[in-house]
Amino acid sequence: MRRSATILLAAAALWACSEALPPPAPKSRPKPTVPAVAMTSCGEVSSTEGYVYTPIGKRDPFRNLLLQKEGKIALPQSGKSTPLQKWEIDQLVLRMTVTATSSPMAVIEDPEGRGWTVRLNDFVGKHFGKVKAIRRDEIEVQELIQDRSTGQVFPVKVPMRLKQDEAQAKELEELRQGMDGPHD
Repeated sequence: MRRSATILLAAAALWACSEALPPPAPKSRPKPTVPAVAMTSCGEVSSTEGYVYTPIGKRDPFRNLLLQKEGKIALPQSGKSTPLQKWEIDQLVLRMTVTATSSPMAVIEDPEGRGWTVRLNDFVGKHFGKVKAIRRDEIEVQELIQDRSTGQVFPVKVPMRLKQDEAQAKELEELRQGMDGPHD
């Protein structure tokens, strides 16, 4: 009995002490500091705390330097060319396209009979043609053509369509007629 009374008394003391204590105060976070910035006499921004970036007087890092020059389109400088840049676009033949993937591709055959795989933004043809779109039965190439009288450069879109021989055309026509006929 003495033991149960002692336990009861200790429990009551703990309960009384726990309500008497106030809850802990919430911790306060320090306020963020803003670096001090000052303008210099030549218009540049200087900081007293660390580095602050300013784009004033700097070139745009996202502008294409190969194609843009003083607001006009410029021809790319001749550098390393691809094997498909030896021929004109009308000498090349589109043989196949693969469009059901996240990175479409096409196969182009050169006049020597070799096939080359091309993807978007690959160069094709002598006039720096760039593959802009690959569709089910054609690709779209954008060439840069220079006007000899004014010197201006114009982008021209040139489609390359799949070439079908007579047997393929006949088979395709038979398939179309079979689809239009009666169904079982």
